[in-house]
Amino acid sequence: MVGCGSSRPPTPWERHAKFLQQRRGEDELEGLAMLFPMYTVAAAALLEMVEVKPHEELLSSGVVQEHDDSKGHVAFISHQWVGKGHPDPSFEQMKVFQDVLKDLLTETRYIHIDTVSCLMSPLKSGFYSDVLRSRPLFVWYDYFSVPQSPAAAAKQRQAIDSIPAYIARCRFFFALCPLIESAALSGVFSPCTWEARGWCRVERVCRQLKAGDGADGTWILIKSRKHLEVRPMVVTTKVTSISVGEGIFTNSKDRDQLGPVLKATLRAKLVSLMRDGKVEAFRTLLNMQALLLRGLDVEPAADLVPGITLGAAALPEWLLAESFLFQNGFQQVDEVDGTGWSPLSYAALGGDPEVVQALLLKRADPSTKTRANKPDTTIPSNASAVSIAAFFHNNAALQVLIAARADLEDGIAPAVITASSGDNTEGLRILLAAGCNLQARNAAGFTVMENVGMVASANAMEVLLGSGATSVQLTRALRWACWIEGGSFEMIHLLVSSRADLNSPLAVNSWSLMGVFLGALSLRYRMGSRSFPARLAYHSGGATPLMLAIMSGQYEAATSLIAAGAEMHVCNVRNRRAVDLAREMQVPDFLMQALEQGTTTHCQRIAASAGGLESHYL
Repeated sequence: MVGCGSSRPPTPWERHAKFLQQRRGEDELEGLAMLFPMYTVAAAALLEMVEVKPHEELLSSGVVQEHDDSKGHVAFISHQWVGKGHPDPSFEQMKVFQDVLKDLLTETRYIHIDTVSCLMSPLKSGFYSDVLRSRPLFVWYDYFSVPQSPAAAAKQRQAIDSIPAYIARCRFFFALCPLIESAALSGVFSPCTWEARGWCRVERVCRQLKAGDGADGTWILIKSRKHLEVRPMVVTTKVTSISVGEGIFTNSKDRDQLGPVLKATLRAKLVSLMRDGKVEAFRTLLNMQALLLRGLDVEPAADLVPGITLGAAALPEWLLAESFLFQNGFQQVDEVDGTGWSPLSYAALGGDPEVVQALLLKRADPSTKTRANKPDTTIPSNASAVSIAAFFHNNAALQVLIAARADLEDGIAPAVITASSGDNTEGLRILLAAGCNLQARNAAGFTVMENVGMVASANAMEVLLGSGATSVQLTRALRWACWIEGGSFEMIHLLVSSRADLNSPLAVNSWSLMGVFLGALSLRYRMGSRSFPARLAYHSGGATPLMLAIMSGQYEAATSLIAAGAEMHVCNVRNRRAVDLAREMQVPDFLMQALEQGTTTHCQRIAASAGGLESHYL
């Protein structure tokens, strides 16, 4: 409740929030215009399909119909097209979704959160699949729901511009990303290529903007029939993967047309957060706009709080600082909000160097740190402003903080680690020039190179390789890349070609922070949990990179390692081989064949063709 329990007068932000509450409903759908009807397919009809047909055919046969919210829930399917002019010519991708949907609709299954979210928010839970059966289920899928005929280009454009509104009406969101080889496009599709796709980024951001509107913004990543993960994070460890304008677009005109649509969607969400009095969530999104809109030809929404008045004698820097505090609902530069963030922390997130400088001139502490986890940004407690700026590629703001003598080593992770984890090569070079040490470690004891491997920051890895790295360092980076989510084709190739040991088993000091964490997860597994993080922890002892990649569902990494000659018959401390773990995980058939029969030709072909996809889209 805005202003509840406080004797101080309300801030202008709080007063405007109350004004918006009083006119609730008048502009609820601002920025979410539905320019074309929402068409969906009943789940039962989708399960009967044997080929993916276009909107026009399904409409004429009555399979696709305009959706009525009173009839049931809708699941939005985000995916990449794996054929030329057709999303799924061999029905391979859709078959995976059919199998997943069959399982979820016929048995109660618990879908666990992903490993990174488990690390950030250990108490965060997934959900039971019976919620999918609570009402009839319908599916929105672009080829079914959007006109495909060249004669309907105008309607297609309207439907595409309506995607934020469609997603707002969907109860569920699936990212359909099984590992698929495409002969037509001479490439390989995977979760890594999905998150690089501009339109897929738009869809994910719009889904997560739904958080708080009767949903939590979570979504489900489908890696295979049996490997599903609940993803609750707005920002993943791969921070650049949500910068929409920097994603890959087949048609560059989409990037230009998308900017105003996304900006309007963000503004609508900001107004909604203000109306609901959620000031901390408002501050986060207000300052994340620069990241979300990076690469698009639009400016972030500003001046959402009307009525700022300053004395004529105010200096420009002070005017800028006061405006920032005003728009963010702060009164003092040294305030800390309920999520443990100060104005300077938010300014570091926003990245405007002039705002950062103005706050410093008002005596903001350049070495300020966060005081609590903020899962919606992947920023933990005790993170410095300089590390936030470095992680989010806000290099001009980073330089201002360095000039103000901010402590570059303080906090949960030195800035050189957050810059490299964010794949911020320019920031990494700035910090090295300022005297930062590449041998630095974060609070969990991980080095710069290990952090880079964990999150597949390939550009940063190339910088580190250029500065020299031992085989031991590379091998540790490879193991953690396969443990967390760094197992892209590119990262595995970089590490293996630079002399990382393919078969070195994982060994973690039981008394280290990571060792204690793995021990706790392993105990949960022994007590009956079958979450992916718990299974991974239980079987980690003595596990090779191949085993880790299989258990973490990183099939790109597993494919690359097999193609490179990884040993497939060694055992971990639980006396399990890679093939035993693969059977439990029900990995894709081509991987199972390689592990059971020793035939690696398919893996070698996929690994060899994995580099062709990016050039096709670029």
